Amino acid sequence: MANKVDLLNEKIYPSLLRFVTPLLLMWLQTSVFGLVDLLIISNYTDTFAIDAVAGGISVMNIITYTIAALTTGGGILIGQYLGAKKHEQVKKLIGNMFVLFGVIGIVIAAIMASLSGVIVSWLNLEGQARVDGFNYLIITAIGIPFIMGFNIIASQLRAFGNSRSPFLFLVLAASVNIALDLVFVGLLEMRATGAALASIISQVCSFSAALIYLRVRNFPIPLSKSDIRFSGKCSKMTLRTGLPLALQDGVVLLSFTVIMALINLYGPEAGSGFGIGEKITFFCFVPLNAFSAALTATTAQNLGANQLERTKQYAKAGLLMHGVLVSVAVIICEIFAPQLAALFTSDASIINYATSFIRIIAIDAFICIFIYVLNALFMGSGHTTFSMMQNVLSTVLIRLPLALVFVFALETQVTVLAFAYPIASIFSLIACLIYFKMGRWKIIRQEKVHIPDILS
Repeated sequence: MANKVDLLNEKIYPSLLRFVTPLLLMWLQTSVFGLVDLLIISNYTDTFAIDAVAGGISVMNIITYTIAALTTGGGILIGQYLGAKKHEQVKKLIGNMFVLFGVIGIVIAAIMASLSGVIVSWLNLEGQARVDGFNYLIITAIGIPFIMGFNIIASQLRAFGNSRSPFLFLVLAASVNIALDLVFVGLLEMRATGAALASIISQVCSFSAALIYLRVRNFPIPLSKSDIRFSGKCSKMTLRTGLPLALQDGVVLLSFTVIMALINLYGPEAGSGFGIGEKITFFCFVPLNAFSAALTATTAQNLGANQLERTKQYAKAGLLMHGVLVSVAVIICEIFAPQLAALFTSDASIINYATSFIRIIAIDAFICIFIYVLNALFMGSGHTTFSMMQNVLSTVLIRLPLALVFVFALETQVTVLAFAYPIASIFSLIACLIYFKMGRWKIIRQEKVHIPDILS
């Protein structure tokens, strides 16, 4: 596989740069195309449609990131076994992932479709925004199995050191999405329904491209149709690693949606301002997400090969590299927040809301510089339960209670709710530093299990 990076033998900084660059570009294009998506909706519809799509995107983000985290669990195991050169186990893990997660994807889609009306009520959408929100959710539910399919293949390719191909598949999907947005939303005036149709068609494209790639190129360890079968023992291992990550991302993103619902209580302008603010500050999290994925892979492979010092060197390099990138993004957001918000609307009220949200959420991104590196070490070594626990506890004990207190007890201004983000992150950072000092992450979680018995 020409796109593969040797994470076990190449020099630290060049190999990390080569591996993380497609991931950076992938997250960057996600941000850019997401902004363009919102820009098209902002220019061709009204505040109600913007509010509905922003709420719908928040819900779909919960599902998408939960799916990505779940499949990452399988990718972590593949990376560990690759590092240990246990290739037969790798093939069994890959084959099982297709069956296991394929079924899970269909189940999630059915649940999402049946709960669309309830979710719209939870988002506090009213009038036309409620209609737009329901249409968006019921249609995008159809695309969930394709999101799952793409993430299965992407996590496997990244485990082999190939981060470039998944990026190219997403570029194709995003390009299709924007082109269809212009047609469905701009030309045909289909509002949120058009945005949802554009999304699911683009998801079909990314999954189809990934499947075609596998048929033509296969994996470095060739996989045959007979390898694609269910294994209860492989599923147990995969879910034990992936479920904590999925629960972590699901709970955290659910809290963001709850906060959006609370913000919607202040009116559609506040909701639109928050939606715009989240899209803009997502750029601050691009390096964080990219380097987290990269360092999870480097940790899995190098600890699997018993190279602890090399694992630490990758972490230090990642901390330095993404620390610089995040700092630059945060500074830009703090200085140019009003100008960035004005790209989406001329409504002064929405711009003011968005400006405040941007500046506060950007602070959270700066705090997360250290959290994401530490979590990558924990996840790559299979200690996903701790990563889940600290994220869930910071959400349940800090972020959500603070938001509720701000709204119902203190009755503060709506923008104050955003301070729940950085305050919760401080709690997470302290917890991660303590666990890092304990050193338990240095031992791969799967070493406690006799591999041949599990995979037989």
